Amino acid sequence: REISMSYNYEMKYNFTDLNEIETLPFNSIIDVQVTVLRDYGITAGNTNGNSWMRRELHVGQNGVNIKLTLWNEQAKVISTSVIQKSLKIKYVKIDYFNGLRTLVSMGNTRLTIA
Repeated sequence: REISMSYNYEMKYNFTDLNEIETLPFNSIIDVQVTVLRDYGITAGNTNGNSWMRRELHVGQNGVNIKLTLWNEQAKVISTSVIQKSLKIKYVKIDYFNGLRTLVSMGNTRLTIA
């Protein structure tokens, strides 16, 4: 006797508005839904024998813009131009670079082109 079970997983988001990011602590882990305004492409390098890939995006939501850095696997997820497309991002970290808050992907970040 065979039992078949199907499981349809739907990712749940708890979206944070970009205009709230300035009030949240650094290293907070949030979910966002943003529109890609500019894609600076992928850069790659090697530091201390470890290779890395980075993709810089400029994203916005309701007139608020921020830099989003996707690292390694997340940098490769997007194979085509995503300018003016909506991204849903789960588990992205609020960081600080050159005096500005930024969003940075982590190993468990999930990215969906909406």
